[in-house]
Amino acid sequence: MTEDPRAQLVLDIEIALVDWKPVAQPHELAALAELLLDAKDAEPEELPQVEAQFRGLERFVESRRASVAFAAVRPKS
Repeated sequence: MTEDPRAQLVLDIEIALVDWKPVAQPHELAALAELLLDAKDAEPEELPQVEAQFRGLERFVESRRASVAFAAVRPKS
């Protein structure tokens, strides 16, 4: 974890771009790439809004990942 909030947010988004490829829809990856650009260019007072958008998308994609994982381990009847 870095001390610079912008650097940490950029790093988190870059990791998510790689990590989400197997489960995210193309439009979600595009939104994530746009958020990466926003995080790099945002004014300091805009960073919390960019982070909130990222965290919301992160929760959504992680819930999909969890449901896909659950479906993969659920016994077939």
